[in-house]
Formats: sequence, structure tokens, C-alpha cells
Amino acid sequence: MNEGCSHKHHQNTMAKVNDNIVLHGLNGQIGKQLVVKQYAYGQVVSQFPNMQHIQPSHQQKEKRNKFGRAVAYAKSVLKDPALKAAFEQQLAPGQTVYHLALKTYLQSAAENL
Repeated sequence: MNEGCSHKHHQNTMAKVNDNIVLHGLNGQIGKQLVVKQYAYGQVVSQFPNMQHIQPSHQQKEKRNKFGRAVAYAKSVLKDPALKAAFEQQLAPGQTVYHLALKTYLQSAAENL
């Protein structure tokens, strides 16, 4: 398995892909079996990580909870026509209402710390 490679991401690597027409431009997970990653040195296909025995830290739990609240807020903005319209007036090119609402919530939560 990738002998001679010291890069830490290669420890559980199943394959390194070079110019594969099937996987060209693919990035992310395929089911819960494979993960396709893009690095400066090429595309890598690896096994989906088993996080079953990983215990998140207190800070990770706090950040996940905060992001969950941000997602709930962004979804509520999308469901409220008046609020959605107000956000649409503030959109930057290529930005969505959902992402702007996430950003707004997270920034306001950071300011209230």
C-alpha cells in the first residue's frame, strides 16, 4: 500500500487516480464506501472513514451545535417569503439566500460571544 510515500493522507489510501475519464472532476463520497479527494498532487480514492469510535471534543460538539442552529435559521429564512426577499436584496454574485443566511447567523453568533 503506497510504500515509500510519507504523506499522511496515504495511510488508508486504496488508489491514486491519474486522468481517469470515469472519475474526472468527481469529488466527495460515493455512498458510504468510497471517498474521492482532490490534492495538489492528484486525485485520491480511499475507503469511507469509520467514525463509530471517535469521540468529538467539547469544542467540536459546541461548534456542531452552533452550525446546526445556523442551518435551522437558514431553512427558516427560505420558508419566510418576506425574510427571503430581504436576503435576496443582499446577495453577492453567485451567492444563495441559504448560504448568506448561514453566514449571517454564524457572524452574529460570533459577535455575541
